[in-house]
Amino acid sequence: MKKYDPQIYPRTLFVIENLDELKLFHGRGGVNEELEMSPSSQARVWPAVEKETGQLGVAVYYRSLWFDTIAHEAVHIANVVFGDLDVAMNWSDDEHYAYFVGWIAEKIGEAHNLKIIKSKKK
Repeated sequence: MKKYDPQIYPRTLFVIENLDELKLFHGRGGVNEELEMSPSSQARVWPAVEKETGQLGVAVYYRSLWFDTIAHEAVHIANVVFGDLDVAMNWSDDEHYAYFVGWIAEKIGEAHNLKIIKSKKK
């Protein structure tokens, strides 16, 4: 598992690398709420609490890493955090949301050692 602190939002991003790591968390509904993943899901996001530290955050797991799936789940993660913190959305001024979704996608890629090569213009 990799942990990332967005610093400006008091929630931790937990990138789960192995489904066995789900036992390190419980859901927001209480200590008896276990996190589960459907066998047919390619990825999943859970509002979660780390059992050892009590840290609130969002856990994410990917069975397959595709750019569209990373982007899709990054939006779900941002929605959970913004909902938790009652951060207002203004669809005509959504830069804070777009930057946060980008940060989330970057950290998911970093956790899985994904590299995107950018070409330099000459």
